[in-house]
This record gives sequence, structure tokens and C-alpha cells, in this order.
Amino acid sequence: MNHSPELWQVEVQGWSSDLEHLVRHFASTPYRVSKDERDGGFLYESDSFAACQTAEEVLKLANDELCVLSGVLKMMRDSPEPLRTGAVYRRNAAGGRDVFLHIQETLQVRAEFGEVTVAVTGADGKVITRPAPPPRTVTIAQLAATDTSVAKAMRLLAAPDHKSWVGMYRIHEVIEADVGTESALKKRGWGSAQDLKRFKHSANSVTVAGDSARHGKEVEQPPKHPMSVDEAAAYLNYVLQSWLSSKGA
Repeated sequence: MNHSPELWQVEVQGWSSDLEHLVRHFASTPYRVSKDERDGGFLYESDSFAACQTAEEVLKLANDELCVLSGVLKMMRDSPEPLRTGAVYRRNAAGGRDVFLHIQETLQVRAEFGEVTVAVTGADGKVITRPAPPPRTVTIAQLAATDTSVAKAMRLLAAPDHKSWVGMYRIHEVIEADVGTESALKKRGWGSAQDLKRFKHSANSVTVAGDSARHGKEVEQPPKHPMSVDEAAAYLNYVLQSWLSSKGA
């Protein structure tokens, strides 16, 4: 997909390997990141900017969309920090750009090597090297553009408290609501019914989760076989991955 020069662009900051990943793999999606030839930074462009009249509108959309992408990067690449917006640019008639906002942040670096390729051996025995299919980050981001439940789950994943009991429970609730009911979720087979019960009971229990529990007091007997936070994170990740796979991501 070829895009004409965009009227609006937003400076985007984050881990350099995440930004390079977006540059390589998101060029043909509604969310695009490119290198800024002027200063070596990174620029974010979105199809949604086309309807914007002001820099404030652009910045709000950029923050919302980059929050979703941050969740995708957190889940698929274990990104250590979210994407952030900086300056907002608008092309002007002279061929330059007007700057509406500037926030200076430190760009951190994480090394990542090479591009993944797929080697295929033909009938004649020759090995043909082809670019790998788009990574799953692209598939999930594209799904989030049209699926509000996936978009919300990604935003929650990008939140600082996403590994807390409350944060994990919220993500689980999004999945359960999208499926329909707890009974419907059990029927999907994404983890055992017993694990689902342990997850919810542990998250709600002051005895298990302490001040991080969803409730301020014990509303029922504490679970006999509680989940640890690490067990809960593993369970939720399995449910989340299975849910996304069921949607073709």
C-alpha cells in the first residue's frame, strides 16, 4: 500500500528496537512509523489523522492508538516501556513543517539483530529465501483497529498495573465479556474450569492478595489452593493468547 505524504505526523519515542520493528513491519497498515530524515528520530502516521483539524485532535488520537500498540508490543515482544508521543508536526505550503508541541525524552536502546527470513527448498533442490510473513504484532494491531474488545485488552496490557491482581482481572473481564459469559468461557477450554475459579477467588481474596486484592475485605472463605501472582499471570496469558487465536490473530 502506498501512502501520499501525510499532513499530520507525530514524533514517537520508545525503545529503539520496538520502533525499528514498527518501521519494518507496519508500513502497509493504518498505523505507520517511519524514520525522521531530519533528526534520525521516529514519526508516527495514522489514517485517522486525515479527519483532524487541530494538533490537539491529532495528539489525542495518537495517544489512544499508541496505547494499543504498546499493549501489543508488551504482549508479543515483552517491551519494557510504552510508546510515547512528542512533537506534533503539520506540513505547510512551503514544503516544511509547523511544530505544535515538543516534549524531549531520552531514547533508550535495546539491541536486536537481523531480519527473519524463510528458506524454502524447491523441487529442483534450490533454496529460495523469502521474507517472513508479517509478525503477529501486525495481525493483532490490525485486529485491534476494528475490534473494540481487543483494543481495550491491549490498552490494559500497556497500563503500569497490568500485572497486579486488579489489572489482570480487568483484562480477564474484557475477554469474558467478549465471549459472553463465564460459562461460555469455560466451554472454550482456554484453561481448566478449576484454574478459572482459582484465579477469580485468589484475586478477590484479601488473605491471598493482601492490599492488592479486588476487595477491601474477605467476602468469602479464602481459597484452599490459591494461585500465586506468577501462576495467575501465566493463566491469563494462556487465556489471552487463545482468545486472540480464536479471532485469527
